[in-house]
Amino acid sequence: FRPFPVFVAEFVLANAVNTSDLRITLNLSMSEANNPTRYSLLCKVQLTEAGKGCNPGKMRNFLAAEDTTQSSNLLTLTIPDYATFSGISSTACTLHLRYLLIDRHTGYRSRHQSLSAEVSLT
Repeated sequence: FRPFPVFVAEFVLANAVNTSDLRITLNLSMSEANNPTRYSLLCKVQLTEAGKGCNPGKMRNFLAAEDTTQSSNLLTLTIPDYATFSGISSTACTLHLRYLLIDRHTGYRSRHQSLSAEVSLT
């Protein structure tokens, strides 16, 4: 068993794509990772009305993809038809994430971490 590297994700940007999809950009920092491509980032996502708290039972899984147009630390999540997914209609909302690393070789998962951010969709 190989221990997981220390990691932290920071919210960078959220924007609507194709008028129905939401693209969330995260900056993932990993320390002491000899081979960062060994790990995938799994995020449990919930969008709520601005200022509302998280309901863990309503979070849905999304696997982050590398943003090949930017630096290698940036990852993107794409949420298809986010208005239906979240049930909100306003442009301001709160993004709740629980994220963890998955080892691509063994399938082991790290302990999850949480992140919440206010998002304005324009």
